[in-house]
Amino acid sequence: MRLRAASTGLSTRQRLYEAIGDGTAKYLRPKFMTFAAMSVGLIPILESTGTGSEIMKRIAAPMVGGICTSFILEPLVYPAIYAGWRETALQQKINRNEIIASAMSETSAREAMALGAFTCTLTKLYVEAIRQP
Repeated sequence: MRLRAASTGLSTRQRLYEAIGDGTAKYLRPKFMTFAAMSVGLIPILESTGTGSEIMKRIAAPMVGGICTSFILEPLVYPAIYAGWRETALQQKINRNEIIASAMSETSAREAMALGAFTCTLTKLYVEAIRQP
């Protein structure tokens, strides 16, 4: 049972990394287009020297810094943080399933399934009783 759970966790972890890579790749083009459009609009404001440029530079500088930071964080840092978070949750789920599987015998698993079906039926009856006036 332990080998089976470990192999399931490995394939789940691989699927997690594939999903993160696919999501990052799909989002990269729109993020780059947003970054490029904002840069084309804001860089000339930062380079201007005419009347009112002192105030406009103070407005544009944080915007340029924010878009540059988000352009770096979103494809590189956020996926790594998400992978670590989900990997920890997956490991806890695998450990919990191993404990449950080792604690339950085949008969107690059947009893638990029957109890779950009974609870589901009771819940449906309760919801129907509440809906009726």
